[in-house]
Amino acid sequence: MTSTLPYRSAEGYVSDAVGTSGFTFLARHGTVVDVINSYPGIITPRGLETLVVETEHAAPFLLRRVSRQPLGELVACWAVLDEKEAGKVARHVAGQRFQEALCQLHACAIDLGTILPPESEEDVWSHAP
Repeated sequence: MTSTLPYRSAEGYVSDAVGTSGFTFLARHGTVVDVINSYPGIITPRGLETLVVETEHAAPFLLRRVSRQPLGELVACWAVLDEKEAGKVARHVAGQRFQEALCQLHACAIDLGTILPPESEEDVWSHAP
């Protein structure tokens, strides 16, 4: 999957120490990660309530949800996570432990940030791929 979200941290890529043909990623916490994906999500006052694997339709769908709520009620975000860590976060979300999901996301994300909200719902679809 090719990501359209920014995710490269200052440490960048390092060659794989075990000699496989790919690259591993040196995470912001100094750990080496094998497989990473981008995950857009939604943060509410209760915590991280939605986290999905990035697809071409995921970000526009989530931004449309955000744009339907009063400004500041929901925040669209993105994170780059190792698949194992993403599974842990997803289990918190599925179990409706939204604060724990947000804490886990913050602790294990290689990189993360917010997605600026659109001015209107129509703006979401006019910029979609």
